[in-house]
Amino acid sequence: MSEEELKRLKQIECSNWEVNIVDKAVAVINKYQKKYKILDNYNEIFKLDFMLTKANIDHCFRTRDVANNKFYQITINSIFGGRLISVIEGDGTYGANQDLLEIMGCLTLDELKEDTVKGYLTAEEAFERIISEIKKEHKI
Repeated sequence: MSEEELKRLKQIECSNWEVNIVDKAVAVINKYQKKYKILDNYNEIFKLDFMLTKANIDHCFRTRDVANNKFYQITINSIFGGRLISVIEGDGTYGANQDLLEIMGCLTLDELKEDTVKGYLTAEEAFERIISEIKKEHKI
């Protein structure tokens, strides 16, 4: 990540994004539906992908099929190597029935005592956690 991108990241506040980004994300979901053959009722993962793209946060979006469970996944790698964050939505994920996301990484110590993932998050909540985690990793 360049110095310019780091400066921009410092200025990003999730609250500024919430209204505008969701409206814009809904407009691009139709495009994604055709490209990824979207599973029914899963929109939050596409909103998050859109938000990360607009914020110039390097990430990978893909469809997955593990043991006949189909889901979408967004991964963000650490600057030190390896995966920093994984966000999923689809068959069997925490919150999928309500069109909500499940995240691995970005958990508090109290949350880690309960589980290694946190479910039932909106795209905005996941985005806020991701921004916070990236800031910690870059010591911003």
